[in-house]
Amino acid sequence: MTPKILIADDDVTICETLEALFCDKGYVVETAHDGSSAVTKLKKAKSDACLLDVQLPDADGIELLETLKVASPETVFLIITAYGSVSQSVDAMKQGAIDYILKPFNIDEITLRVERALKNRSLVDQVDYLAEKVYGEWDADYIVSTNSAMKKVHDSLQRIAKSNSTTVFINGETGTGKEVIARRIHGLSPRQNRPFVDVNATALTAELLESELFGHEAGSFTGATKTKKGLFEVASGGTLFLDEIGDMDVILQSKLLRALEERKVRRVGGTESIDVDIRLITATNQDLQRLVSEGKFREDLYYRLNVVPLNLPPLRERSEDLRQFVDHFLGKFCVEFGRSQVKVSTEAMQKLTEYSWPGNIRELKNVIERAVLLEVDGEVLEADHLLLAGDRSFGLLETASGASEGAVIGDTIPLETVERQHITGVLRSTGGNKNQAAQILGIDRTTLYNKIKKYQIS
Repeated sequence: MTPKILIADDDVTICETLEALFCDKGYVVETAHDGSSAVTKLKKAKSDACLLDVQLPDADGIELLETLKVASPETVFLIITAYGSVSQSVDAMKQGAIDYILKPFNIDEITLRVERALKNRSLVDQVDYLAEKVYGEWDADYIVSTNSAMKKVHDSLQRIAKSNSTTVFINGETGTGKEVIARRIHGLSPRQNRPFVDVNATALTAELLESELFGHEAGSFTGATKTKKGLFEVASGGTLFLDEIGDMDVILQSKLLRALEERKVRRVGGTESIDVDIRLITATNQDLQRLVSEGKFREDLYYRLNVVPLNLPPLRERSEDLRQFVDHFLGKFCVEFGRSQVKVSTEAMQKLTEYSWPGNIRELKNVIERAVLLEVDGEVLEADHLLLAGDRSFGLLETASGASEGAVIGDTIPLETVERQHITGVLRSTGGNKNQAAQILGIDRTTLYNKIKKYQIS
């Protein structure tokens, strides 16, 4: 692409000389002899570079720089002046100039400096593009909400991200997008090029979680055949996301508190304290204040984690966002499964709108994924393509007896098979959250655990 340059100088001779020079180099050249003309021309036709004289008839070039950058943010500005000083050059750089050139200037030097400025601009653009590309891969499910509660969250993320080390606490039901928000904060922060490490406190026993978080030395316990770094060390310089913090063992809570306060960790079986630099983001679907009052969660840790609280509303309270999520997931899975784009019918949208979404955004994502993969043959998602909790066929998968997923009462399926598959389907829709699954099934958590054990549901 042919580069464009604007030369803003009240000296006609200089303008003509530079115009001839850059035209010979293959540039498209515009000239302006005062500040107002420079602003008008930049607004009308963006330039890649601008040579701007400090002293114009109607404006101070450095003061004008701010207006010019608003008119054309992509332009690189080089200041030219016959009356240079250190303070003036500092002011120019603060206002966004990329270079500062004294008159009289050497012709070869000024072309070299313009070319260098444009090359640097190109490199910055490439870095921004690659960062956006990488950022988009993990931020793909972040959607700017029109819901008032979520808009408050969205509006605060940039400020939170820039705080760099401030601890963030995210509260919301299972499937409301807590990890998506955590990744968004990481991606907007100065730590974005360092690791984002996530761990779920409910997925491991207290002993295993301690080893995962803090690491262990070889021989510290049975099976510890070699030294292992903990996730605090792995995430150093980046972000550690600790999900379902409310389920953490009380003894382990005290070790977490000490690590946060000292910014040091000690591996299991070790004696050396290791410095770590992380931002900790925690999340839960529980009421931590209630757990504190019940003695199940340390009060001092609660206040240490709750520096910046973010509360995510459930999907049933975000009806204005539902269509946006549906269209997003439809597009995503059509691309993923290599098929033509699918639209949602009015009846299907009505069914989705009337459903309460106990598993929230994650459940919606799973429902759309299944529908696109298994049900939709044409270009329209219909209501009967959607398998929701409460549908008669919900949870019925292919069985050894040959019954289909849509089998209903009257087919030769043992009751225990139906129950096992229904529980499996509910657990899948809640992303494995047993509290939420028990609530949907209408049983207590102990009963659910017993049935999971009975049916060997993994």
